[in-house]
Amino acid sequence: MLTGRGADIIIIDDPLKADEARSDPRREAVNTWYDNTLRSRLNSLNRGAIIIVMQRLHADDLVAHVQEREKWDVLSLAALAEQDETYEFSTPYGKRTVGRKEGEALHPECMSAAELLAQ
Repeated sequence: MLTGRGADIIIIDDPLKADEARSDPRREAVNTWYDNTLRSRLNSLNRGAIIIVMQRLHADDLVAHVQEREKWDVLSLAALAEQDETYEFSTPYGKRTVGRKEGEALHPECMSAAELLAQ
């Protein structure tokens, strides 16, 4: 929920529950909320940032909605690596590199590759 002042960075975390993703009215409500409420809370459309963290649940979910209207940088991480991956990024302590091999789980402490394959 957004109330009060605006922000320079807004993070949206899972705007839809898995069971809501099949509901046209619920998806439309989230997309309308984004268009009419959330975007207006950025202090600057040119310098601000909106980050959406979510599992893709439907072809017309919020990520699809915003990509139809604006240019977005998308970072998509599969639960199981589809190929060897290496990511390098800067931190306040210097550059850091992380990676995983094809078939490795994204978060093996939460769900192992074997558990993911069994689903």
